[in-house]
Amino acid sequence: MPGSIMDRLFAGRLVHPELQDVLQNLSEMFGPNLHFISHDSKYINFHVWGLTDEVLFRQLEANQDDIFDDISVFQVLRPWGHSPDRGVFLQHLETPNLRSEYLAGFWYY
Repeated sequence: MPGSIMDRLFAGRLVHPELQDVLQNLSEMFGPNLHFISHDSKYINFHVWGLTDEVLFRQLEANQDDIFDDISVFQVLRPWGHSPDRGVFLQHLETPNLRSEYLAGFWYY
């Protein structure tokens, strides 16, 4: 879908369907206030305008059944205390190796 969240974030690169679904669900939940700060090979960093990072983190956790088909293959992180990091970090744990290396679910770091 041209102009979609996937086009803006990944510029036509292939993205795992589980991650696509989560990003689409986030887009539908937060609409134009959803803002992607950065992404790399591990994490997608985002925040929602009008929400503190803590409120966003708690909303994601409270609505996880609407966002994630299977939270056991995703990790959601947020800094604890004072940190220069902004937003929430999402990682898709798509391989068994990633699932053994990282804890799935919602965590502070």
